[in-house]
Amino acid sequence: MAKIGAVKENRPWTVNFNQNSIRGYNIKDGSGKVVNAVDFGAKYNQEIQYKFPTSSVEYDSATLTFNPNGTSTSGFAYMSNKTKSGYYKIGLSFPNGSIILHKWDDSQWK
Repeated sequence: MAKIGAVKENRPWTVNFNQNSIRGYNIKDGSGKVVNAVDFGAKYNQEIQYKFPTSSVEYDSATLTFNPNGTSTSGFAYMSNKTKSGYYKIGLSFPNGSIILHKWDDSQWK
């Protein structure tokens, strides 16, 4: 949504993790207006959390920016379920705006 919005509006859009200490994310358009917000507590009954498998890191960057030309900043959010039975790294690793999803296999991201 953020990448398409940035290209369509010809202005940067952002994805903001844990905005205002709400466990979740929001997407802001080029004017800074929130156009989509997800609260993990309300939507998923507190089952989703930000958590790196081997440390207390929650994300590389609290804000990811999609530019009008389709490029982006890079960074990841690290997520798990409440029981910590699975860990995922979700985000952007390339400036081309491609979204990447990796799963932790108890030793590395795959």
